[in-house]
Amino acid sequence: MPITDIKFVRTSSIAELETMIPPLLAQGYQPYGAVQIRNTNNASGGYDFFQAMVMGDSTTPNSNQKLLTDGDAVTVQNSAGVAVAGTHKLSIVNGVLVLKLDPTVAPLINGQVQNAVPVTNNSLLSIGTTNRKVTSTVTAGVLTNLTIV
Repeated sequence: MPITDIKFVRTSSIAELETMIPPLLAQGYQPYGAVQIRNTNNASGGYDFFQAMVMGDSTTPNSNQKLLTDGDAVTVQNSAGVAVAGTHKLSIVNGVLVLKLDPTVAPLINGQVQNAVPVTNNSLLSIGTTNRKVTSTVTAGVLTNLTIV
């Protein structure tokens, strides 16, 4: 269950904190992070002790979230929401999430000029007012054997 509630406990002594935490534990709250200790900003001096308490578990994702690990296969969609065929994988490179497209897929950037037009195998291409069938082979992200009929 994801975190559904949070409470912050503030006391002026560890002993007081130790008496305030057990009732929250009995209600299902769990400590979140370490106890924080700060100098009190008043004439009497001393310290304040803070502890965040949460209901739920921060390691459980919400229903609209999913935990992914290095090398997991993911579904890739085009801008129309249609799945792009192939096995696409996520990688973590130097702490950055990287999407590795299936080697049978070559991306085409709008307005990009190239010697070959990278498209997925057997796609339709609009030239003028007529749809043309584009047949090609894409291997390791490189387009070869391009024919437009």
